[in-house]
Amino acid sequence: MFRVNLNVADIRLRPRFKSERVTQALFNEPLEILQRLENYSHVRLWDGYQGYINNNFYDSRPEFGGDIFVISAVFAPIFVSPDIDSLILGRLPFSAEIRAEPHSELFLRGSSSRYGDFYIRAGDIISPDKIPKLNTRDISILIDNAMRFLSVPYLWGGKSFFGFDCSGFVQVLFSYYGVKLPRDSKDQGKKGKEIERDNIQPGDLLLFKNHVAIAISDKDFIHSSLSRGGVAINSLDKKSKLYLKNRDFGLRSVRRIVEN
Repeated sequence: MFRVNLNVADIRLRPRFKSERVTQALFNEPLEILQRLENYSHVRLWDGYQGYINNNFYDSRPEFGGDIFVISAVFAPIFVSPDIDSLILGRLPFSAEIRAEPHSELFLRGSSSRYGDFYIRAGDIISPDKIPKLNTRDISILIDNAMRFLSVPYLWGGKSFFGFDCSGFVQVLFSYYGVKLPRDSKDQGKKGKEIERDNIQPGDLLLFKNHVAIAISDKDFIHSSLSRGGVAINSLDKKSKLYLKNRDFGLRSVRRIVEN
């Protein structure tokens, strides 16, 4: 099994550094190698997306023993020793999976080919079986999580605290709760159930031309937008100071991903 060894690895359209970033793969994410070239490999990700990754950003080293955990912090620093004042080896992104074993009440220990042995705070990770399941009654847990990323910069192809694009933001948030959505907004707009505009609820996807957002009320939404400088809250309500006319008139469809 090949896995990403970098905290966030760019996946490019062509096998060269200056090629367009089409998406990203998170730390420890599995990869299917379709073709290995001199410096880059053609890969397929879990969502079916394909592109090219630098050969230094993945390897086939067996996973560290221990239990599976998910990064629950917006990003989680990993330390050279179980001490927050020790050297930070890296910062792992929200929703990435790791394997780790208990070291103390405050830290767990993990290992990777890039970072070597590392320590991560217990409060920055969560066991997958403790992540609540999304439902319409408790959709606020997704909204609250989304709010933690306000002002994260926009990054084309981005999927982490270091930068999100619109569909990457949606995919990563839902993926944390076990809801696997496609990478692109045009494909995300085919999932779930079509909802009338007058019935928008928190958690619904709002689809525009080449853009997607998550409703946080019947009028307001959160999204990663280049024109807004990154993750921001805006509104379809003409009376709101957050109103965006182009989004109000450009709303094409509403999809309910969480129905139970």
